[in-house]
Amino acid sequence: MTRVVLKYACPYCEEQFQGLNALKTHLEETHSPKAFSPVWGREVYPPPKGTAFIDSDVMKCVGCGLCAEACSMKHFGVINKDFARIYVRKFLLPLPKAIIVTCCQCQDEERPCEAACPVDPPAIYFDQNTLHMVVNKETCTGCAQCKEACDTEAIRFNPDVSDAPLVCDLCDTDNSGKREPQCVQICPTTALYFHNQDERGRPLRDMSRRSSDEKAWMVAKRLYPLTRESIAYPPWGPETMGKGSENG
Repeated sequence: MTRVVLKYACPYCEEQFQGLNALKTHLEETHSPKAFSPVWGREVYPPPKGTAFIDSDVMKCVGCGLCAEACSMKHFGVINKDFARIYVRKFLLPLPKAIIVTCCQCQDEERPCEAACPVDPPAIYFDQNTLHMVVNKETCTGCAQCKEACDTEAIRFNPDVSDAPLVCDLCDTDNSGKREPQCVQICPTTALYFHNQDERGRPLRDMSRRSSDEKAWMVAKRLYPLTRESIAYPPWGPETMGKGSENG
């Protein structure tokens, strides 16, 4: 009678063991995640230390709206996109395309919402200690001038939950400096990411500061660069296709 000897092979180095406990010990000691240097990808970037903001890759956004749901849950404990500080607009370019809108924590010299506030000191301002926008609900008049001044369309009002404007605070709800944006963590396509404002050696001003209409126009130009008028057709088409020849 043939005796069968079971052996367990390590899936990483193919070393063989007589029992499962020996294999488990080997995996924990030799192939534990702690034994390797971290591999950095966008989803495991270390959290930014300086002024940072939520940016989006508009080409990867599928318009699912999970970001808005996570935001409303974090701030109000309910799933309601109308209560969120981030939202999705959908355009027909002519194919449907989703564009994410949220505050990009503007530089000091480019913060139109703060400049437009009629209150002194402004009720909406960038907190230099916690490094994100803050709204002082005690002094805010609800005039909505900050919303009108924001080129990014990132400030929202919803009287059902607040008389003050809703602006991204990077999920630091108690203004303690602990920034953990939930929308970035929940995005299933990694279309959102949280990074330093000047990580490229200069402030990020261009694409992030544009309105959703401008972003949609730029996406449309990228996806559909050719128009009917820009294409040179031969004499036989497309207008003359199917009409037959005048000479026969």
